[in-house]
Amino acid sequence: MTTGVGRVRDAVRNETAPPKAAPDLVRGLNLTMSTAIIVGSMVGTGIFLKPSEVARLAGTADLAILAWVIGGLLNLMGALCYLELGTMMPYAGADYHYLKRAWGPAAGFLYGWKGFALSHPASLAAAASGIALFAGYLWPGLDQPLVHLGPVTIQVGQVFAAAVIVAFTAINLFKVATVGWVQTGLSALKVGSLVAVIIAGLYAATRASAVAPSAAAPAASLSGFVAAVTATLWAFSGWHTLLRVGGEVRDPARTMPRATFAAWGVTAVLFILVNVVCFTVLGFDRVAAGKQPVADMLLVGFGSGAAVLLSVAMVASAAGSLNVSVMASARVPFAVARDGLLPKAFAHVDRDTHIPSFSVIAMSAVALILVLTGSFEDLTSLFVFTQWGFYLVSVAGLIRLRVREPDAIRPVKVPGYPVLPLLFVGLATVLTVSQFIERPGRSALGLLIVLAGFPIYQVLAARQARAG
Repeated sequence: MTTGVGRVRDAVRNETAPPKAAPDLVRGLNLTMSTAIIVGSMVGTGIFLKPSEVARLAGTADLAILAWVIGGLLNLMGALCYLELGTMMPYAGADYHYLKRAWGPAAGFLYGWKGFALSHPASLAAAASGIALFAGYLWPGLDQPLVHLGPVTIQVGQVFAAAVIVAFTAINLFKVATVGWVQTGLSALKVGSLVAVIIAGLYAATRASAVAPSAAAPAASLSGFVAAVTATLWAFSGWHTLLRVGGEVRDPARTMPRATFAAWGVTAVLFILVNVVCFTVLGFDRVAAGKQPVADMLLVGFGSGAAVLLSVAMVASAAGSLNVSVMASARVPFAVARDGLLPKAFAHVDRDTHIPSFSVIAMSAVALILVLTGSFEDLTSLFVFTQWGFYLVSVAGLIRLRVREPDAIRPVKVPGYPVLPLLFVGLATVLTVSQFIERPGRSALGLLIVLAGFPIYQVLAARQARAG
């Protein structure tokens, strides 16, 4: 039994004991998981859909392959620049911190706003809808209407996609190491599926009749080639995703570079081999004229049975991309909220799992609305312009930080400074300008959505100043 003196002593001890520290993110992602995150983000559905577009724009098979090589190298250049920023600031939110430090808090907020209002929920919705679309080849009933809500018709596939989002959101509420191992399995599945597609293509090449080489298309031009390179960027996108979860990577100065090079190498080899096999089996004309060259290639070797292999490969690719998107997209509003520019709930970290659970759920909830209404499709078309615009500004910020903070600790420095960053900025400028010229309406809309965040930032910053 506790005596009266004991109770007093216990009360004093409780009053003077320091409060428990607020839960924070933990560094639970090792090299294998980190590599799987990048592979899962880069190897998506683009490699199944983009080869035809790239071929049409490039004009010849050789130029199409060259466009994929240049697109891969351009992404590697960006990755090298981002590694300096990411290891210098290994925090959750990536570009938000880079832009804030180089150009001020407004620039960082605009990136966070772009992600929250434009790209991140739409990316989740697009990946989930891709899973439903590809699964529809195995279960045709997914394209049937389910319910009519006024002008909106919800199909079975949309509900299926919504259920997929809920499932992956639940997975991402576990500890980050658990999510990392799930991603490792998904990335291994998607790489294995793509390897199977390549092997199947080689088998199809032995069964295909000889294909006459195509002459250079009259439409081949410099502008067409630049557009072809731009088209590959969607397929190669995702090399920076690991940096968004930088606050949860073990030994980031060593892990981030190793994971980036390993993932980029695997992805580049797979993408180029898929294109080579498609051209070998189908020839340039059929690749350029088609919409799904990988499917056409498999049909040559396996007939209607190819649908199963293709569906499994595409579902695996989309599932791996969705899991990464749920994980990474939540860390950006989390970082913004920690600076007081979003509601505090976004900065909440679960005490048991050390996951920004509210941010994960909130981003997925917006994606659910988009997938059930089908309103994400127009948003996804704005990705390349807005994303590469921010790549440009972030790498320009790297140069600015080298000047302003020459003595800052940089565990990894971009090779060939300042030539490589300046070259990347120049090429990114050409690509964003050409994208604006090619699609002025969509590009202008994307720019307006980004700039709409500025008055919101001013209101939030003023409110924060008054509160502080």
